[in-house]
Amino acid sequence: ATGSTQYNAWAMKVRAAYAPDSVALEAWGSRSLHEDCSSAPLQAAFVVAMAAYAPERIWLAIGTNDYGLNKWSAAAFGAAYASMLDALHVAMPSAIIYAQTPILRSTETANGSGSTLGDYRAQIVSAQSSRSGFCTLVDGTAFMTTSSLADGVHPNNAGHVLYGTAVQTVLGI
Repeated sequence: ATGSTQYNAWAMKVRAAYAPDSVALEAWGSRSLHEDCSSAPLQAAFVVAMAAYAPERIWLAIGTNDYGLNKWSAAAFGAAYASMLDALHVAMPSAIIYAQTPILRSTETANGSGSTLGDYRAQIVSAQSSRSGFCTLVDGTAFMTTSSLADGVHPNNAGHVLYGTAVQTVLGI
């Protein structure tokens, strides 16, 4: 099983480097911001769940599924993303938030909403730009090339190593 994603995923690599049981991962496969923040009640529940961890740092790696699963337009995503950043900051004012743009995909053309993955990245950049006092932008496209993807979307084992190393570098661990 040591060759499987459960052991080799970037988050597991960060957890192993940081310290056992000190990294909480609020995620699941096919997760999107739409699942968490497409309405005020959903966003409030998401913020309460995050605050329960009492994190010093929050790493947000979201957006690729909003694009790929065509959950909503980049503009709607961006408005919800900005609102979520504000709500997280109000709930946890001392937490440092890392806003990572989605990693590269082999295909990034317009989805059913007419938005490219680059449009979703631009929304993250825009949301972070006016919140730089508590939110740090991280360029996920710099983590790896598409040759490190297993299927054009998800990192292969080598890609997860690159991803994990990039996150550890940003976090200084």
